[in-house]
Amino acid sequence: MKKITLLLMIILLTGYATSQTAYIPGIDVVALVRVNPTYPQRAFELGVTGFCTVYFTITALGDVRDAYVPYGPEHCSNSVFIQSSIQAIEQFKFWPKIVDGEAVEIEHANRFIFALED
Repeated sequence: MKKITLLLMIILLTGYATSQTAYIPGIDVVALVRVNPTYPQRAFELGVTGFCTVYFTITALGDVRDAYVPYGPEHCSNSVFIQSSIQAIEQFKFWPKIVDGEAVEIEHANRFIFALED
């Protein structure tokens, strides 16, 4: 049990993931709750770093719906990051976009950066 706990602590201390909201002109997006993705174990063990851009809809209530990562290296540097990126974005909460006094749905994107500390 001590070995597992130590390994988990090492992983938490040496691998991290952050997010960057993509700028889309004319859209004001405010994240109320942000969740960083879990660094995939396999990627950590192999020393894989990279990024993953998740596209999604922000509902009129500020929830995330229809999250997906398009195929291609310009969207995700390694497919190992897709699942944890989608799981993280699905936990985000946003201030809804207001147009003419009413909350509306909008399309948005968020890029997660996966890096290892030296």
